[in-house]
Amino acid sequence: MVRSCFGDPVGRCLVDRGSRLGVAGVLMWEVFTCGKMPYSRMKNAEVVERVQRGHVLERPKYCAKDVYEEMRSCWQYKAEERPAFWQIREVLLTIYQSVVAD
Repeated sequence: MVRSCFGDPVGRCLVDRGSRLGVAGVLMWEVFTCGKMPYSRMKNAEVVERVQRGHVLERPKYCAKDVYEEMRSCWQYKAEERPAFWQIREVLLTIYQSVVAD
């Protein structure tokens, strides 16, 4: 669980709107990596340290840049700067519609 707690204090993974958005971003990342575990080669303490320093998961190979930017918006350090779920839905729907239209 610590691997999806972007911006939460050390040792705590609060369950609120902000943390659920961080988890949603990690879930999107996992989908685009075909189920890889975030930071799989690191210990939990290393993950916490890197996230606190602002490190985020890299863009998966088969993930469009605009989709990745939406993932990154879910990982804003301050939970209040993360988008609402309806905003994520709208952005992803717009991206999907533009791909289908092409």
